[in-house]
Amino acid sequence: MTMGISMILLIDDGIASMQPYRDALAIRGHDVRQVEDPAEALEYLDDEERRTDVQIILLDIMMPPCDYSVSETRNGVKTGTFLFHDIRARCPDTPVIVLTNVVDEDILAALDGRPNCQIANKMDTLPFALAAAIDSVLAG
Repeated sequence: MTMGISMILLIDDGIASMQPYRDALAIRGHDVRQVEDPAEALEYLDDEERRTDVQIILLDIMMPPCDYSVSETRNGVKTGTFLFHDIRARCPDTPVIVLTNVVDEDILAALDGRPNCQIANKMDTLPFALAAAIDSVLAG
């Protein structure tokens, strides 16, 4: 079932690896904008017009540390958790689906159970399954 056009912000440094997901979402009628790092994501969300257009955010956990110290992010393993908190400060009600291959229980526990937040393992989530999950979240 296609939900119609909605704007999805995809924050992931893996352009090529995320292409099948972007394709599946486009087939279902979604407009996907991908940014590759925390600085670019925050710049995007700091623009009020673009921020209000975003209906759901897909967030990778493991990315280059960029605006956060390497020691804090454990060489990028925790970058997405830091970015999640910055996103929540800008978009407290926007649903976030965290995409990860990280199996660190501390990292996952820091996000599990947060309002409007779901966690999906990239290895276990096929592109069309993710698209269906997004449609479900957007349907309310």
